[in-house]
Amino acid sequence: ICPLEDGGCMVSIRNGGFAWDEDRICLMLLDANGDFQWQQCYNGLDTNIWFMDHENLIRTPDQGCLITGQCQYSDTTPIVYNRGLAYLIKTDSGGEVQWEFILDRDLSENHGEAHMTQVSPDGNSYYTSLTRWLEEPGESGRVPALLKTSLAGNKLAVYNLNPPGESSAGMYDFVFLN
Repeated sequence: ICPLEDGGCMVSIRNGGFAWDEDRICLMLLDANGDFQWQQCYNGLDTNIWFMDHENLIRTPDQGCLITGQCQYSDTTPIVYNRGLAYLIKTDSGGEVQWEFILDRDLSENHGEAHMTQVSPDGNSYYTSLTRWLEEPGESGRVPALLKTSLAGNKLAVYNLNPPGESSAGMYDFVFLN
């Protein structure tokens, strides 16, 4: 739930559309009295996405929303089915999709989940906490990581906090100290 300046709120819900098995992630606006105003459901702009889930919702500097979670992704070359990937959906203030971001969609060995996103202290980028499974020559494993994206949804960097094989940790929450 994200409170709004006018007393209303934005709410992200799972399976909230009329086609509950397809409308996996929905965003709803409630006014200050708690009355329903509108609802938008997201099924992925990329046709290889299916079974999306979310964990976090924030307001963005432009008064839109950013939904953080994961999706199942099916690649066609090479054929890899049911691969979970970190997934972000950015909407405008009316709930219309502006962009979606899928981490590692082109690296068929990797998969992961996104847990939480925050706007950087300078207001110029987003940081998202991740749990990634990395396959590298000679080692593989779960890695806690941070994803940095621009406000337009472009990947700027991924910071793996451990090499693969040295932990089975994930990064779920974080706080900027300054």
